Amino acid sequence: MAWSPSFRSFSLTKTNGVMIGEASDAGPVRLRQDPLLYGGSSFSKLGLTGRKLKLEGVVRGTTSVEHRDRQAALMKLLQDPSAGVLSLDDSREILVIPDPGDSSPNPGSSGLSSEWDCTFLTQEPFWRGTTDSTGTLTVTGSGNVSGAVTNLGDAPAVPLWTITNNGAATLTDVTATIRNLDSGDEFRLFKFALDPGHVLTIDPVTDQIYLSSGISVSSYAPQRVDGIFFELLAGSNTVEVEHNFGAGVNVAVKATWRSRFFTFGEFGG
Repeated sequence: MAWSPSFRSFSLTKTNGVMIGEASDAGPVRLRQDPLLYGGSSFSKLGLTGRKLKLEGVVRGTTSVEHRDRQAALMKLLQDPSAGVLSLDDSREILVIPDPGDSSPNPGSSGLSSEWDCTFLTQEPFWRGTTDSTGTLTVTGSGNVSGAVTNLGDAPAVPLWTITNNGAATLTDVTATIRNLDSGDEFRLFKFALDPGHVLTIDPVTDQIYLSSGISVSSYAPQRVDGIFFELLAGSNTVEVEHNFGAGVNVAVKATWRSRFFTFGEFGG
């Protein structure tokens, strides 16, 4: 899919006299595993290093004054070393830091154009979607519940999970296991309680598990957590909820994530 990028909302396209001739994207290069502890519990995560992006192109003007002004605006943008969002028009973005030492104009012969290039460094390993994706499994009785949760990105995604008690009775001293049947990974939540309308949030990114809606003496977070906060694989994932919520309940187990992508694909000016 062709795309036209912008950086800090500045369009790197013909609108501002900017054209991109080449783009390179050195993807994540190192896999790491971080063992983590949480209140006597254990779980693990997988992560990747950041990436290095480079854009090269031309900035043009219809007059020498317009060219000079457009070149100055572009260099001011690229030589600011603070972080900013590099966005694509196909709903992908990534937080980047431009390398001021590697962004410079190269004067052309006509005085109406000049070449430019800039290297961007990231701490994130993937391009990400600009809007949230969700998938929900609803538990209405005893027995395991499973269903498809589809990740539209071409890279694994890390979901935030919520468990919401939409029923009329309090869930007391319950245990739940959420597993990805395609990867075989799962995490387990031991002994928690939720009053009607209350929400338990499991956030693998910040390593936090907390009551995000509704606080009472009857609701409490899990006393123990273990397993792996798994990723959603690219494409369809079969997710299963094993529980002891009981019969006649109404519990929503929801995953929320941003799709992630290995590359930015094709580009256009």
